[in-house]
Amino acid sequence: MKNASELLDSLIKDARQKYNINIYTKKRYYRFWKFLAVLFKIVTFGKAGDFLKNYTITFGTSIYFPLDWDFKTDAALSYTILRHELVHVVQYRKLGLGCVPLGVAVFLLLYCLVPIPICFAWFRYRLERSAYLETCKARRYIGLPLNIDYYVDSLSGPRYLWTWVLKKQIKKWFYRKLSTLPKEPPSAR
Repeated sequence: MKNASELLDSLIKDARQKYNINIYTKKRYYRFWKFLAVLFKIVTFGKAGDFLKNYTITFGTSIYFPLDWDFKTDAALSYTILRHELVHVVQYRKLGLGCVPLGVAVFLLLYCLVPIPICFAWFRYRLERSAYLETCKARRYIGLPLNIDYYVDSLSGPRYLWTWVLKKQIKKWFYRKLSTLPKEPPSAR
C-alpha cells in the first residue's frame, strides 16, 4: 500500500483531472477570509475556534486550507481532509445538476437556511455527515483511529453552528454506517 504522502499526491492528481479542483490556503483572498472569520466568531459567540487556522472550506471546485497549512507536514491529515472536501465538490455538482455555480447557490441556500439556520439545519447535517463518513473511510483506509465523538461534537456544537443538536441520533447514524465498512485498512487484511 502507498504511504500517506503518495496517497495524497495521487488523490490531488486524480481530483484535478476528474473535478478540475484548485487547492489554496486562505492566504488567497485573505481579506475575504478575515471578514468571514469575524462574522463566524460573532455568530458562534467565539466558541468555534480560529476560522483562519482550523477550517478547510470548499466553494465549488476551489478548496481553501487554513492559512499556514503545509500538506507534507501531516500528509495523512491532509489526505483525510481532502477526501472530506471532495465530497462537497461532488455535492455542488449534483445540486447544480452538473453546473457547479448553480450547485454552489443551491448548496449555500440549503446549507445555511433550510429548514432553520441552527439546531435543526437538516440539509447542513446531511451534507456534512456524508463528508465526515468519507473522512472515517479515509482514516480507516490509512490506518488512523476514528474519533466519532469529535464528529458528533462538531455537528452538534459551534463548529458547524449547532447543526443538529440530537447527539445520540448523530452517533447512532455513524455507528450504523461504520458497521458496514471493513474493520481494518486493506493492508491489514
